[in-house]
Amino acid sequence: MSERPGFADLLRGLLDDLGRLLRCEIRLARLEAEQKLRQAAAGLWLLGGGLVFAIVSVVLVAQAAVAALTRSLEPWLANLVVAGGAAAICLLLLLAARRSLAAARLKPTRTLRSLSKDADAIEEAIK
Repeated sequence: MSERPGFADLLRGLLDDLGRLLRCEIRLARLEAEQKLRQAAAGLWLLGGGLVFAIVSVVLVAQAAVAALTRSLEPWLANLVVAGGAAAICLLLLLAARRSLAAARLKPTRTLRSLSKDADAIEEAIK
């Protein structure tokens, strides 16, 4: 007939299980963080490539706009109008990029959800 484990054995088993659980959660958090960083890096490379072409395009469009506006405005005023429009577009694009790269999107949500479930399960088991 097998003996029931004593309190010390149960406590040791519980601590071993908690240690394994913690190691698994740390591994999950690390993997999720690596995945999020790869996604952010890819987004930054795309943003950089887009910026290079955007600069060339903006310069060419600005030159064409200034040339068109100089027919009815003084050259300095035509340049000022085009520069103001370019600055407004630049601001909108930078705000969109900031929102896209927001810290909330980099948060390890799966790991946090899993840790919360584990904590709830441990609390329930202790009751």
